Amino acid sequence: MELTLYRTVVAVGAAFAELFGVRPLHQLLKGIGDALGIAFSLLVCFGIIFIVGTAMTL
Repeated sequence: MELTLYRTVVAVGAAFAELFGVRPLHQLLKGIGDALGIAFSLLVCFGIIFIVGTAMTL
């Protein structure tokens, strides 16, 4: 849940940085957003593995 909020805040910050023409900050926030996207994907993947593993043991 927190990771999704962080991604949203970073995306809004990147949008404002692009709007105001602050290119280095926009690139930085875009990279951070990409890294948070990868972390979210890993979190979902491990969550599915946990659910499948639990179902197999029952």
